[in-house]
Amino acid sequence: MTVVFLAAGRSTRYRRPKQLEPVGPSGQSLLDYGIFDALRGGAGRLIIVTLSHMRSALEDHLETVFGPLPVSFALQDAGEGRPAGTGHAVLAAAGLVREPFAVANADDFYGRRAWTTLLRYLGGVPPGGSYAVVGYPLAATLSPAGGVSRAMCQVDDGDMVEAISEWRDVRHVGDRVEGTDLSDHRAVLDRDSWVSLNLWGFTPALFDRLRTQSQHFGQREADGPGVEFLLSEAVNAQMMSGDATVRLLPAHEAWFGLTHPADRSTVQARLEALTSEGTYPARFDLHPPG
Repeated sequence: MTVVFLAAGRSTRYRRPKQLEPVGPSGQSLLDYGIFDALRGGAGRLIIVTLSHMRSALEDHLETVFGPLPVSFALQDAGEGRPAGTGHAVLAAAGLVREPFAVANADDFYGRRAWTTLLRYLGGVPPGGSYAVVGYPLAATLSPAGGVSRAMCQVDDGDMVEAISEWRDVRHVGDRVEGTDLSDHRAVLDRDSWVSLNLWGFTPALFDRLRTQSQHFGQREADGPGVEFLLSEAVNAQMMSGDATVRLLPAHEAWFGLTHPADRSTVQARLEALTSEGTYPARFDLHPPG
């Protein structure tokens, strides 16, 4: 199975490349933990979507942490137009994927069980089967350092996603959780709602649909330089048109990630605890001698 890691973000709020931030006990980044869990969960092939100027640093880093890896690179800035969000990033990998595949952010820690659950689902999904998204409770995905962006999932009783909506500046305000939607409407959000953190399972049918949507997005770029072609919005549009269905796979582990510089100490402490309890080794040796 193939996993596509999205590592082309510009880390605007973090102010340095999160894809390479050393947070593990031996200098591992969160991308390294995702790779380690994906390989343990049964993935056999890795694709990293990044930008041209980041590729060499990523290659050197991965060689240092893992040694040889079954990894290919897709460059989001290699084609026409500017890199424009997570939907555009996934489309950059289209020429390398022919089988059901997972998508994940390079700066999120999803947990070993989340990876195992998703890859097991992908191992049995038929070519025209449902997409899948790993969902986390909203209140457990917020940062004490500031607001975050979250894709809220409306889910029916059968764990099928009915709609996905993007919210910005989501944060605790006293005992409430508040956020702003894409129409700049501020609202109180259900702290127990499921959210997507871009840990997805797809079939290759996604790509033709994304290409069509990308063409329409090109017409929207005149709306402003900050407009992005978001994966969550693209998948929601596919659901609304009847072209796709999405199954929610509930996460049973805690998520954590890097959004603001102040998140680094929290992430380091969480990884140190997971290492101390034996969930992860201090070093990632995928090629032990003998």
